[in-house]
Amino acid sequence: AVADPVRLPRWNRQLKSAAQRRWLVGQVQTQALYGQEVLVREVRGDWTKVAVIDEPDSQDPAGFPGWLPSGHLVPKGDVPRITDESDYLVVRARKTQLHTPRGKVAVSYGTRLIPSAATNDVGSAKWTAVETTRGPGRIKSAAVSEPMTLSVRSILSEGRRFNGLRYLWGGLSAWGMDCSGLLWNLFRAHGKTIPRDADPQFRAGRKAPMKKMKPGDFIFWGTQEFAHHVAIY
Repeated sequence: AVADPVRLPRWNRQLKSAAQRRWLVGQVQTQALYGQEVLVREVRGDWTKVAVIDEPDSQDPAGFPGWLPSGHLVPKGDVPRITDESDYLVVRARKTQLHTPRGKVAVSYGTRLIPSAATNDVGSAKWTAVETTRGPGRIKSAAVSEPMTLSVRSILSEGRRFNGLRYLWGGLSAWGMDCSGLLWNLFRAHGKTIPRDADPQFRAGRKAPMKKMKPGDFIFWGTQEFAHHVAIY
């Protein structure tokens, strides 16, 4: 059931019980969205240890570390690296289809894509040409936009779009998110990168008195040594 998490809808449906989903704690580290760049740290047989570059975490200075099946990786090739300062598009739909030369790929809210110069191949204003790891592709124009302008109102309204989404340990997508993953993805859609996990998020922010909290502030739960849960006030 957990051998092929790339097929997220099927994989998620098979995690039917709370016990199965709790088992993910400590087993799954994080999710990498389509096209995220990783740094290879080690290869053992069919598995590769990577650091996910734009998921900051104290465990590895390059990004969040973990193992994944080597078949889930493709060479970066000529696709430019996307940073917060790059000119790129972000998926605003909760879920949509990305059409690549090798078929359709389901992509989530928060996925970043580079616009392609191959606009003549798109054929309709309803579609936007983008670069993919498999070559020129296309995506529905209504599903993407430039990164949103960061504001409290926007963070709150975008966050409410995911009310009712099933909690998924390690999740960063519209198939399921964990607490810190929701915050990470909301800021990603606004062109900003924040730490991936709750405790680094806690240590990166400014403390605010409880009596003076404002909408958009983060609330953390935990101990004096470690924050293990986070929400948006």
